[in-house]
Amino acid sequence: MRLLAACILMLVSITAFAVNPPYTLQVKNPERSIGYFVGDIIQRSVELEVTPPYTLVHGALPVKGMMRQGIELRDIRLTETKSSDKIRYRLELSYQVFSRSNFAQKIALPQETLKFSNAGKAISATVPAWQFRVSPIAAHGEVYIEQDMSPYRGPMLVGFGYLKPLLAVSLGLVVISLFGLIYMHGDTAWFPGMGGPFAASYRNISSLSEHPESLQAGVASMHHAFRLTFGETLFPERLDQFIKKYPAFLSIKPEIDAFFDISNQVLYSESAGQQSGYMQQLLEFCARCRDCERGVA
Repeated sequence: MRLLAACILMLVSITAFAVNPPYTLQVKNPERSIGYFVGDIIQRSVELEVTPPYTLVHGALPVKGMMRQGIELRDIRLTETKSSDKIRYRLELSYQVFSRSNFAQKIALPQETLKFSNAGKAISATVPAWQFRVSPIAAHGEVYIEQDMSPYRGPMLVGFGYLKPLLAVSLGLVVISLFGLIYMHGDTAWFPGMGGPFAASYRNISSLSEHPESLQAGVASMHHAFRLTFGETLFPERLDQFIKKYPAFLSIKPEIDAFFDISNQVLYSESAGQQSGYMQQLLEFCARCRDCERGVA
């Protein structure tokens, strides 16, 4: 009877120990389980709370550098915190993937076994294996993406990084070209170099009509522009001095000579009213002078 009672008490104590072990264990694995490649580092942590007098057996911890199924334990760190009724352990495990394949494969972080001891008695706790998938670095053979609709394949994003500098350069060229066109053909005087005498004369002539009086006003405006540019009234016999002072006007010297002929006809000829088309010629000549003035002729 005594032997039977002892057996019953032992069975009850073993059952109670199994139901309420002297430790609690929490495992934190990575959030994602896909998209890993050979060489990647994977971190997992284990939180333990042990009830004294049991303590963690340090000699039974996983060994750094151990290789199992293509997974190497790269590093292991243990921190310990004691209180009056608990001993808390934090175990940080760092694994590196060395398994490779031509196709995506499923592998697992290995199961780890931790041991606790008390007066020569030992119990163990198991950190379960954690499965994840390793992808090949490069595709093997011909790949038809429309036939591979695996939910483990993430979206393939189109890279536009190299286009951003090209877009910036293109926009810069557009802005420069736009300013160049405005500088060459614009009539306003807000841009530096656009407010010269011939630019002002062009704006004046472009607003005139085809009447003889308007033509005379346009010719007078051109003479005024030459006077402001040269510093004194420009006569045909002093044209070489003007061009020597402003070489940009050399390309239109024949047109300047023709302007003096038209000027004489418009200002001093009695048949000035019969000269048709002079206003358009005068406007085109003024535009050429404006280009020389801006250095874009």
